[in-house]
Amino acid sequence: MTIPLPRPKKFWGQHFLTHTPSIQKITQNPLILENYDAIIEIGPGRGAITDILVTKKCPLLLIDIDQECCDYLQQKYPETPIMQADILSLNLEDVLQNFFQFLKLSHPLKIWAISNLPYNISVPITRQFLNTPCIQEMRLMYQKEVALKFIKQKKNSSLYHLFNCYYDITSLFDLPPSFFSPQPQITSSVLNFCKKETPLLSWEKKESFEKFLRHLFSSKRKTLQNMLKGLNPTWAYLALEQLKLTGKERAEDLPQNEIIMLYNHYDSFHQNHFSK
Repeated sequence: MTIPLPRPKKFWGQHFLTHTPSIQKITQNPLILENYDAIIEIGPGRGAITDILVTKKCPLLLIDIDQECCDYLQQKYPETPIMQADILSLNLEDVLQNFFQFLKLSHPLKIWAISNLPYNISVPITRQFLNTPCIQEMRLMYQKEVALKFIKQKKNSSLYHLFNCYYDITSLFDLPPSFFSPQPQITSSVLNFCKKETPLLSWEKKESFEKFLRHLFSSKRKTLQNMLKGLNPTWAYLALEQLKLTGKERAEDLPQNEIIMLYNHYDSFHQNHFSK
């Protein structure tokens, strides 16, 4: 029995990419076999991107929440492992390690992640990739408004500061609504994330840096002085003085080097005063 083409489901934000030249550009990675042990595609849908990935001769794992899509893809690619699961409910590192064991691959391992991300959960999925050490490079599609948060702007976001600490991020190209079925009401953008050989902060600091950013960017209207006081008033005064900041700035106005200096100053102060 032939399984019919899956229907797009609005509640999962499915917009299937149909523009062949764009699909070819997204999947273009001439060094894939040299640089990576396997590929993971999240939300393959009808398999527009998968059609090219299966030709790469690199082990491929597909994960999709939609059972209808999984059944269709399993029929289309009978030799390719497919998981029906909500990506956000998974321990992705464990899933990939099991995949590697299945492939009889040894450590260390490197993964290329690729996805036409569901717009409504694109940021949580990207954070999950960040927390999965074996994922070395990501090619991801976002709503353009969200994609811009990862790229340097006049006013930078917490996402920019977090992800640019650990990745070199490149904006590749935009896609108009007409390239999808059904057509979304927004423009999409494709970004490439490649892990820095030397991160701006150690990976051990990632979680505390993320908490620091979450606080610092929790209120756009408040000045830097008021936001820093919320962490520790004594430290705030010392930090502003030593880093030669007026305190009237806002977090979104600071360049990345100053955000990192602030974090390092806070981290050092916190350890010296509260870790004894």
